[in-house]
Amino acid sequence: MPLLVIREPKGQDGVFLEVAVDYSWDAGMHYLTHVSLKLYTGPAPNASALRFRAEWDPREAARLHAQPHWNIDKGDDDTAPLNQPGDQAPWIPAAKLAPWLAPEPTNSEPSLDLKKFHFAMAAGWEREAPHHSTPIADESALIRWMAGCTGYIRDQVSGV
Repeated sequence: MPLLVIREPKGQDGVFLEVAVDYSWDAGMHYLTHVSLKLYTGPAPNASALRFRAEWDPREAARLHAQPHWNIDKGDDDTAPLNQPGDQAPWIPAAKLAPWLAPEPTNSEPSLDLKKFHFAMAAGWEREAPHHSTPIADESALIRWMAGCTGYIRDQVSGV
């Protein structure tokens, strides 16, 4: 469940932020494995759509893409419902257009799936390549990053 209310809902326009910090345990020590800030929109925390997330993963395998980075999860043009209604009868097939009513196929360019795209946030491109991944230096740096992201998200949402 999202933890922070960024904007109180008035209908469908509530904004909620989830903060997630994951650890692994090894020989009595805990190690940071993943941090994310997830932004949801909707009428309530339990009926919201995940829109985007900021992530920072310090594991070696995660450095294949930029760390930290943004991911887009759901855009305004997505038409999937937030929650499937429980009373929908699964045995009734969806209506299909007759072949003579179906729209003509278009020769448009294939769309780019931005849900798999990692938008770099703090890459070290000013140094020698390929510095697209920044390690987490210490706990205070991580807390400053989370506070900065959260404050900036709140500022951006208040202007929308």
